Amino acid sequence: MAAAAKTTIVKDKFLDDDNSILNAINPTHTHDGRITAIKPLLSVAAKILKETGITTLVQEILLEDNIKTIEPLTSTIHTVSCKLACECSGVDQHGGAMRIFKLLGCYDWDAKVMIALTAFAMNYGELYLLSTAKTSLSGTLAALKRPPRITENIQVLIQAVTKLSKCITDVTCYPDHISSDDSLVLLECKFAFPIAAYWIIRSLVACSSHFTSFTDEPNNGSFTVDSVYISFLVEGIDNLYNRINALLEKIAYRKYQESYLKITILFEMVQKTTLQILEGIHNSEDLKPLVHGEKGSVTLEEVLTKKTVMLYVSDLSIITKAEELAMLKARYMSQSHQQHEIVWLPIIDDYTADMKKTFYDLVTDMPWYALNPVCLKREAKQYIKEKWMHEKKTSLVVLDQGKVVCHDALHQVRIWKKLDFSFTVEESYSLWRNVSWKLDLFEDHFDAATKEWVRKNNNICLYGGKDLKWIKEFTTEFKRVSEITKTQVKIVYIGKHVKEVMNQAKVAKYNVDCWDEAKIRSFWEHVESMWHCKMQHQSNTSNNDVILQELMRMISFGNSEEGWAIFSKGATSNIVKAHEKELLTCLREWKTSKEEFFVELSKKFSNNKTLPTDHHCISFVLPRDAANFKEEMLCAQCQKPMEKFVLYRCCK
Repeated sequence: MAAAAKTTIVKDKFLDDDNSILNAINPTHTHDGRITAIKPLLSVAAKILKETGITTLVQEILLEDNIKTIEPLTSTIHTVSCKLACECSGVDQHGGAMRIFKLLGCYDWDAKVMIALTAFAMNYGELYLLSTAKTSLSGTLAALKRPPRITENIQVLIQAVTKLSKCITDVTCYPDHISSDDSLVLLECKFAFPIAAYWIIRSLVACSSHFTSFTDEPNNGSFTVDSVYISFLVEGIDNLYNRINALLEKIAYRKYQESYLKITILFEMVQKTTLQILEGIHNSEDLKPLVHGEKGSVTLEEVLTKKTVMLYVSDLSIITKAEELAMLKARYMSQSHQQHEIVWLPIIDDYTADMKKTFYDLVTDMPWYALNPVCLKREAKQYIKEKWMHEKKTSLVVLDQGKVVCHDALHQVRIWKKLDFSFTVEESYSLWRNVSWKLDLFEDHFDAATKEWVRKNNNICLYGGKDLKWIKEFTTEFKRVSEITKTQVKIVYIGKHVKEVMNQAKVAKYNVDCWDEAKIRSFWEHVESMWHCKMQHQSNTSNNDVILQELMRMISFGNSEEGWAIFSKGATSNIVKAHEKELLTCLREWKTSKEEFFVELSKKFSNNKTLPTDHHCISFVLPRDAANFKEEMLCAQCQKPMEKFVLYRCCK
């Protein structure tokens, strides 16, 4: 086929001047008041364009089967498709567009756009089927019709047209119950419809001309659409989209702010129920927002009426938190749910098809209910992130009689192995009253060998650190001392840097006895959960709470790269602790032993010792969700106020 000469793009008064456009198209507009369902038209056009692969932007549009709805329009659509295919090709692009406007004179501006887009999509869909079908008949027809190639600039133009068409549909189908201010903004959007309709139909004519240029006989006067002209159309369409969409976003932002304020007020109201809160944070049109692995979709009232509701707040990353899920499942399955119920509240910003599959995979494996992610209001997500300080970490927010009584009960559930808490100061004191700082606080999170060892009242040393050189020195000296004192001591590495230490040890061919990573992680989560539980009803500067102070020291050890160790005789004796410098100094000076090993060890590391001037003070990292605790915190070692720093750390 001989290439046709390219059109030289000159100044076009209809594309440069809105008044010229209006003067041309207004006489053709004879709208007779008929109401056209434009959303089904857009859905059908979008389905065709998506399945032919011409654009992916239409994935945002509801691709439902609306053929029956548009049946009364099929004759008009067919007529327009013939106009586009046969009478709108050639150099006179404006003339082609005007023929479409005259044909659709009795329709409103938005309907003109959707009918023309559907007609264009039908034409291209037919050509696509001919080029992709695998029959001899389709091959013969394809050879005769010669389906066109879609160039990149034409594809960009069709994407722009589809996006603007959807924007027009959003304006037309906007809910009726809006304020007078928003009504004025919508009216301003509709003022742009005639100009938008011209640009869209003119662009569809240009695309049809492009197709015709590939199917016509050579040298018959057809032309190839100039890429500069196409780019000019894309720019004009994009400008119109930005103009109308900015007005829509103005309305959406105002509605969003109003909804966010309503949610904030709802949580702060005194007289409210838990059901009212849950109804306020999900989209009201979703009658069955809860999903259950076995029971399917259910209403809020069916399962949550007059119950204390625990909202398990997380994103989809909980699929990697098998230990936490297993712990929560065990607690959930161990008791009845007449008074308490867990509801998973997934916080997902961009809900893709892959995420949907992950969500339902998780729901299938959960014994409790979940709120469908599409039902949770965007402003509710903002409230949860800002007010409940949800970021990456999971939390179990407890609602009782319409009030948030605990912002994270995961810590209590992990420690006390139950769900039915009253979350009062009195209950907290009652639970901690008979607890002392002994290894039996952590015993459930030891590995089997260590657990059996301490239950026999044997000496145990648990230590950590990152430097293999120090670990070698410490373990060597400790074994020497145990030989001097003729004492059996089990020494186990439980530091958070286990992966790095074990890699170093493997290279150095040095044996380090340690728990597996999952067990170590579980141990430290338990320690941090105990600290959270103690802090919920106590002052940060409480100097009389021995357990709170010791927990701070333990967490400081865990966060440190330096060496440390704790010692105990069995699970019920006092815990002795020490930092790397004093550990090595003490062990190296230990030549003889007059008393039993643990007694002498306790004396050497007594807390009553005067701290040296260069003593090691602790560092303590608080998560953002602990921001409701008081600013000042005293050092558990020297009792001086601790300085506060900002720390940014990745999820690992």
